[in-house]
Amino acid sequence: LYQVYTAVGQITDIALQPGEQLVGSGPVAAGDTVRWIIGDTQSGSGAASQVHILVKPTRADLMTNLVINTNLRTYHMELRSTERTYMASVSWQYPQDELIALRRQNAEAEATQPVATGVDLSRINFRYEVTGDRAAWRPLRAYDDGRQVFIEFPRGIGQGEMPPLFVVGAEGTTSELVNY
Repeated sequence: LYQVYTAVGQITDIALQPGEQLVGSGPVAAGDTVRWIIGDTQSGSGAASQVHILVKPTRADLMTNLVINTNLRTYHMELRSTERTYMASVSWQYPQDELIALRRQNAEAEATQPVATGVDLSRINFRYEVTGDRAAWRPLRAYDDGRQVFIEFPRGIGQGEMPPLFVVGAEGTTSELVNY
């Protein structure tokens, strides 16, 4: 149980994780709803939307429990009221969610990185055609810069078997397996 200290005449703001939403028919429940004033509100909008549970005791020396049900987790708290000492705001850090968001951000940044660097963009030739079956490893595109040929495969291709790549000679009579 999280212990939350409140005071007479003061509001304690219990701020949930941005994007977290209250769920169920009675998402906020308290043991003593007669001597405690409990409500919810929302700040922000869209992905930055944040639910706030506002708690206010009617007198000192009260104690009750509070349960908050959301789409991500359930919070269990013990509310205690005092004459003066209180927590103006209560919130949590969510390191696992922050790690997931950071990994997603890194993956998106990696996906937008150029496939090759040091390429003279004025010399790029896209006059290649990819034909044949639509296998999972089918190249997305091929191009050259007058010096080397680039073949771009779909994401995740590195986890499976790569197709063999042959360079066909100028006459079309010889072919050589390329290590890539």
